[in-house]
Amino acid sequence: MNNTEYNADDIKILSMIKRKPFQVKNIDRYVTGGLVNLYAENGINLKGSIHRLIQAGFIRENKPKEYLIYFNKDVLKELLNDYPINSTGHTKDWLIEKASKYLSDNEIIAQKQYCGFYLITSSGEEILVKHKALLWFFEHKEYLFSSQAPNRQFNKYYFFNNPTIDPVKKMIPYFSTRNAEITCKLYILQENYNNAFKYAIEAWTNEFEKILKRSLRGTVNEFIIMQGIWIDGFQGMIETALSRVENQENLVNLEIEKNYNEKFEYKNIVSKDFFTELFYSYWDNDLTLIESNNEKLVKLLHEKYQPEKSVNEPIQTETDLHDALLDLLIPHLDLEILTELKDRIDSRIAKIKGNE
Repeated sequence: MNNTEYNADDIKILSMIKRKPFQVKNIDRYVTGGLVNLYAENGINLKGSIHRLIQAGFIRENKPKEYLIYFNKDVLKELLNDYPINSTGHTKDWLIEKASKYLSDNEIIAQKQYCGFYLITSSGEEILVKHKALLWFFEHKEYLFSSQAPNRQFNKYYFFNNPTIDPVKKMIPYFSTRNAEITCKLYILQENYNNAFKYAIEAWTNEFEKILKRSLRGTVNEFIIMQGIWIDGFQGMIETALSRVENQENLVNLEIEKNYNEKFEYKNIVSKDFFTELFYSYWDNDLTLIESNNEKLVKLLHEKYQPEKSVNEPIQTETDLHDALLDLLIPHLDLEILTELKDRIDSRIAKIKGNE
């Protein structure tokens, strides 16, 4: 079979069926009754995937006796009532064994709780092994790209068409010069904490610099809001990356100094000592110190850029503030929400033009 007959989404569905089979008549429900959750895989045509997986020979419908494991003990005992068996006091496995021996397919199907379901075949097992890189991507993409724009280089289509690559080894060289946050997370997945902590500090430096830029484009007080949003996304990554580094204080201090000297733009606002203190407050998740440092930063920004204005007044224009808020908001929205937002904006523009 060639790859044009099934796609990356089908492999995702196949892996889900392996973990917990889907019902035949209600394919959006598991055999146990729960709803199949495809929220993270927006746009998958479940009916189409099931059809292609059947055509490929990757899944099949169950045989009635394969459903016996989903009956509870009371149902199994009820089904065995007409046979010369004392079912009292036995385990479920014993009851399943006897039911498999005595019951006909029709007797099992007639039980009201019975429902047909799909099972993965040996060919399906083989195709999952072949596409382990794609399955790795599905498993980790939310962790890697949750706050990032969709990546055009590494996506499900890339991993589907390149099934033999090692995802981490392929992605690290690409992102190491492009995105420190993703590189840090890749090293964490690789359990290479000696490299992960370096990129954690670089990612922190980059994000802190972005926050300062947005603050200078908006209002000084906005800095506190953005910093509060930012800490939730980074503190866990920093803690994980640095928690397993030996002799960590000396190494961390050297890396902080390197990032301050080589990468940090706003040395005229934040001294090296204060920069180091800020980083450690986030690493330790010291909320009291973070709040104190917030106040100190706001004061520094006020002194440097608003000597004659109230701290609540705009530094630049209202347009700059709107731009800053959009810059803050958009990276946290997924494709579905962005599309809906675009539709609403287009509708609003049309109404305004119609009233002119």
